[in-house]
Amino acid sequence: MQNEFEGITVNPVNRWLQPHIVTRYIPSTVMASTSAESAVPVESVPVEGNLKLRSLDDKEFLFPLKDVKKAAMLQTMIADLGLDSEEAMESQPVPLPSVGGDALECIVEWCRLHADQAPRSDEDRQIHRFNRNVAKEDVELFDQQNPRKKLADVINAAYFLDMPDLIDALVKYTANNLEGKTAEEMSSWLEIPLKKDERKTAADDQGDDDDDGQSAEKRERIDADQPETSQQAREEAGEGNAPAQEE
Repeated sequence: MQNEFEGITVNPVNRWLQPHIVTRYIPSTVMASTSAESAVPVESVPVEGNLKLRSLDDKEFLFPLKDVKKAAMLQTMIADLGLDSEEAMESQPVPLPSVGGDALECIVEWCRLHADQAPRSDEDRQIHRFNRNVAKEDVELFDQQNPRKKLADVINAAYFLDMPDLIDALVKYTANNLEGKTAEEMSSWLEIPLKKDERKTAADDQGDDDDDGQSAEKRERIDADQPETSQQAREEAGEGNAPAQEE
């Protein structure tokens, strides 16, 4: 039997997230993100202190330098901005124009929860790609991302920052919540309307229209610019009158 999620139900997810994320939500093929190795050596980034990050809405957060190795994009940005000392990293904010403050706050908190865990290798994620277990603390953190759009923002931010371990947890969390649900139930969980519901609403708005798509009011309206189409013109032309009787 075809999984519902692989058919019509992929549409609500596609509208909820950026298109390149959608394929990771199909339960039968959930896999951890695999990213290319960063060109910036991890050893070049200090492990003490913090990196100051600034979100697109000008909120600033301190990101532990020891966790930079979990976000490949941050390693690249540190090199591009020439931040070569702990003082510079903590005083000069790194701008993140694609990440909102709420999403960044969630990511910083996730790093705090996993502060003692080293980044997993691509090989390890590949081996455990079918393991759908998500840490209890992660579930509690992701459950707090309401309305659901905030969760989508966190996922998109994790992709932007290239954080494969966080992406893996987010994808499996979402897949676990969507598995076994109907299209309507998925739509409800994602907090977005189904397209068919939108079409039904549009049809209801036209409930007073005739079968030809014109409302009675529109058909009876006299158009001064096109009198030949108006009721008045038809009456003047004698349309609808009974034929004259032969003498």
